[in-house]
Amino acid sequence: MKNQLLFYFLMACTVFSCSENASISTQADDFFHLEEEGAYLPLWVRGNTASGKILLYVQGGPGLNTLDMAIVDYLGWEETLEKDYAVAYYDQRGTGNAQGDFDWESVSLDQYIKDLRKMVQLLRDQYPNNEIYLLGHSFGGWLTYLYALEYQGNTQIEGIIAANAPFTTDNNEIRWKFRHEFLVNISQEFVEQGKDTEFWSEALQWTQDHPEIIDIEEKRQWNRYVIRGLEEYQVEVPLSAGKIIKGVFFSSYNIFPSLLDVERLDKVADRLFEDEKGIDVLSQVNEINLPILLITGRYDDIAPPEEFNFAFDQIGSSQKELKILPDAGHDSFLNQPELFREAVRGFVED
Repeated sequence: MKNQLLFYFLMACTVFSCSENASISTQADDFFHLEEEGAYLPLWVRGNTASGKILLYVQGGPGLNTLDMAIVDYLGWEETLEKDYAVAYYDQRGTGNAQGDFDWESVSLDQYIKDLRKMVQLLRDQYPNNEIYLLGHSFGGWLTYLYALEYQGNTQIEGIIAANAPFTTDNNEIRWKFRHEFLVNISQEFVEQGKDTEFWSEALQWTQDHPEIIDIEEKRQWNRYVIRGLEEYQVEVPLSAGKIIKGVFFSSYNIFPSLLDVERLDKVADRLFEDEKGIDVLSQVNEINLPILLITGRYDDIAPPEEFNFAFDQIGSSQKELKILPDAGHDSFLNQPELFREAVRGFVED
């Protein structure tokens, strides 16, 4: 009952707050709910709105919670990126604090893109003098590519920052060409460095014996090499007792049902993975014509630099940048937080 009362109170506040523009601040802490196709999606704007720039964070996964991550400051942006700009966090349909009596058929890529559009419009209404950039990680970055393609010429944003966001999916055969090239390159690099030479020599020989990765066993073996060999770049942020308590007791809702409902989160992921079949973003990137920054880690096996280099050359925008961060994996903003911040600032301030 307490959670329900809190929810309706927040909804009432949202109706009120939407009647006026949100005030600008170097330490903004504004909360809204967006009603869209039966779902109530929470939006939390935190940080320096006085900068005139808002980064709308699009979560990866799919199926991961965003607001919980922001509450415990898992990304470490509260004292870094949010000092430079405002960062807007929202829970996607079917995840986290997203509520409402929505049809599960609406958990689709098409609706996710529409929800993202509504979030952009809400930010435009509330902060009419701010520039808005989409900052998507992994699957979330892939969504920003789809957004750019869907709303060409009318994106209502100033640009896209795609962090560790592959252009291909497992349904695109070319993905494994890039991944094969990636394993060849890092194997040669580590052998030359004298790093775990027996292991990486074996991996390099395997790539020579298997010039293409086609069948399921070859894909599994590729995974074994990168998981074992790149383990040091898989970052897990230790959370203090204070942050855990903050996440549990200061969340805007009871987080346990969400975190423990693995079946629901799997359902979200399964629906979206099924929906992505037949979508080939890489063949359409020449149509992306707004400013875009691509960031990935040198040792990101999910979004390898080999794929990013190819896609970057094809992107149609005249304002495009590519940053490959050294000694970084799929969570490059955790491996190299300062280099990541510098890349974002350089792009947004350009």
